[in-house]
Amino acid sequence: ECRIRGVKTNIPFLLNVMTHPEFETGIVTTAFIDENPELKMVSESAWDFASDEQSDQRKVGAKERLIRYLANLAVNGHP
Repeated sequence: ECRIRGVKTNIPFLLNVMTHPEFETGIVTTAFIDENPELKMVSESAWDFASDEQSDQRKVGAKERLIRYLANLAVNGHP
């Protein structure tokens, strides 16, 4: 028997980062997360969103597609 423990997912955190106005401008530094600790405040419930931006499923879908695309590039390289 094997039990895996740890963080289930960091998608709510990534959504907080990607929907932050400063991040959307594209002008951030490596200290961005340290300077914005509210990004780490995510909800435990799937339906209690940390921001109004996360409650719009069209925007969430677009952000998720971007995350999946970037992950694919990181693993497989540019086509």
